[in-house]
Amino acid sequence: MVWNQKKRGSQKKITGDQWGMTMNQRWVGCILAGFLLAMGLHGLPVIAQVSPQMGVMEQGVSAYQAGDLIRAIAQWQQALTLNLPPETRALVQQNLALAYRDQGRFDQAIQAWNEAINLYRRHRPKAPEIAQWQIDQAQAYSGLGQDQRAIDQLEPLINSSLDPQLRILVQGALGNAYSRIGKYEEAIAQFTNALNSPELHPELAATLLNDLGNTYGRYYQDRQRQATGAEIEGDLDLARQLNEAAATLKAKGIAALEQGMAQSTDPLRQAQAQLNRHKLAPNPGQWPAIAEAIAAQLRPLPPSQAVAIAWLNLSQQLESDQPLAQTAAAAALEIANHIGDQRSQSFAWGRLGEWYQAQGDDRRGLAALEQAQFLAQQSNAPDSLYRWQWQAGRLFNHRGDRPRAIQAYQQAIATLQTIRGDLVSANRDFQFDFQEAVEPVYRELMALLFTGDSVALVGPKQESKLANTTTANSVKAALDVLELLKLAELQNFFGDDCVQVAKAQGNAQEAIAASNTALLYSVILPEQTQMILQAPDGRIIHHRVDISQGELEDLIEEFRYLLELRITNQYRPLAQKLYDLLIRPLAADLAAINPDTILMINDGALRRIPLGALQDGRTFLIEEYAIATTPSLSLTTSGIPTDQTRIRALSVGLTVGRDAFAPLSNVAQEITAVQSLMGGAETPGSGIHDRQPPAKPLK
Repeated sequence: MVWNQKKRGSQKKITGDQWGMTMNQRWVGCILAGFLLAMGLHGLPVIAQVSPQMGVMEQGVSAYQAGDLIRAIAQWQQALTLNLPPETRALVQQNLALAYRDQGRFDQAIQAWNEAINLYRRHRPKAPEIAQWQIDQAQAYSGLGQDQRAIDQLEPLINSSLDPQLRILVQGALGNAYSRIGKYEEAIAQFTNALNSPELHPELAATLLNDLGNTYGRYYQDRQRQATGAEIEGDLDLARQLNEAAATLKAKGIAALEQGMAQSTDPLRQAQAQLNRHKLAPNPGQWPAIAEAIAAQLRPLPPSQAVAIAWLNLSQQLESDQPLAQTAAAAALEIANHIGDQRSQSFAWGRLGEWYQAQGDDRRGLAALEQAQFLAQQSNAPDSLYRWQWQAGRLFNHRGDRPRAIQAYQQAIATLQTIRGDLVSANRDFQFDFQEAVEPVYRELMALLFTGDSVALVGPKQESKLANTTTANSVKAALDVLELLKLAELQNFFGDDCVQVAKAQGNAQEAIAASNTALLYSVILPEQTQMILQAPDGRIIHHRVDISQGELEDLIEEFRYLLELRITNQYRPLAQKLYDLLIRPLAADLAAINPDTILMINDGALRRIPLGALQDGRTFLIEEYAIATTPSLSLTTSGIPTDQTRIRALSVGLTVGRDAFAPLSNVAQEITAVQSLMGGAETPGSGIHDRQPPAKPLK
């Protein structure tokens, strides 16, 4: 956020979403064009308040206004070596913070704002600049994906006595931060309050409407995903309600974006709103003309990070084989080079790499991706680095260079592992993007590792049946990748540290060997499914099932539906068909191993059905073996010794029918069985009785 205060009474400040965690599938907010220097709240430029010897300050201002951020930063860094009064030093730090922010160097911007704020707190504790800089700093935290930290800094400001204009800015910044962590109602409330302010400037209103439209877009996506989940679970009424809610949110988002476009006269803000509207409600027929119109709006604008991001967003929304996609990425690169924004440079080179690959020019595509990776490393941007490593892996695979493809994928996953927790806890959009922007990295690597493999038995006590040990190592490597994927899925679902805590406690391998437990993994890939059996002594057997993901999911969905029809046995043919596909190829190996328990780590749709219900035509799998399930072996804590005599269980059940639910005739037997295993006695008034349940819930 930047102030323009060269003249008294002309003060205005614009908010907008800062750089997101990833560029694809992201609701990008509006960032004001033509960033100007922060000049203080007294109507005088900073350079007018310093001595004539401070020509270096004037040179920095001139360079900044010309878009030459590199020279501006150099001049202001030189100014800090002079003997400056505290207030002047604070203003220099503020100027540096703005320039760092404009280069995407948010860490350094935050540090510079800290210096400015601390100096003013010591020498001008009641100055309104302090609140202004805190707002700017909070948005820099959001630029790093640390939205909760931004909220923690902004919420006290909203309750303080602020200038009305500053209050609007706090509300806008809070709205964006709430939106990015999934608190949509709170975000909408902040934007609505800001938009209802009588002191609202028309251009700032346009920005707030754009941000509000983006928030409705995120909310709409959230409801759509929930509706899809409800459909998968068979709750069609809930799915219908969620789809209706999603349609309403989409309509509100479109209305807000269109209102913002109509209210603004700024070409950059109009271009950003057009991009956001197309992302929310694509119109393929009109999009080519709209894209050209957006490009025409962006071409004459002076160089800034906001313009570079707009060009990148335009390129991202175009198909990779379209000429304008390359033109837009090249324009973003030119601007990023000019202002020294390595983060934008990295995204521009990465997008060019994708474009070259779409043209069949693998050599130039790889060169561009290598440059993108280098710049991502230089700018400490692992959230973009993994994308270019992943894209390089795809390109190497396309060229048939399997070893280098595997290496690139492994690098991408290693990068993801360093940032997964930060991304999920910081940015809810990243959770939404998991299936499109994260999960495929793991699955594509597993598909590569399984390429060309056949049924194999490998392990420390038996020689590999394969021609060489490369495949044996690939199977083990694929299992490692699968475990990492399971952990990423769970952390993405919970969005907190509980998965890491459980992982640190889990050490199941020794317990598996001691308890004669066999592991059975399933890995569902687009064109195949792998079933992997690990014996208690570590031997690995794996079998490829030649069935597409879609075909298998259709079978699973039908089986689950039939399984829930309790009055028929229509599920039995499908139970045998799935057994023949998934279990029978490993049945002889299971019999030879003769485990006491099979611990299943199922993948995808297989997690929605009990594999114990599969049968070979005579007996169910659960009749042959004790079966346990876990989402990830790394989270299995069965290796921790447990004093069985100290276990206490509360068993509660209801046998009578109620409302639309039929009686559950086997509950009494199940509770009795649990009681025989765990001990304890039935408590009067809270055990199983064939009567209506108590009016008050048990505590």
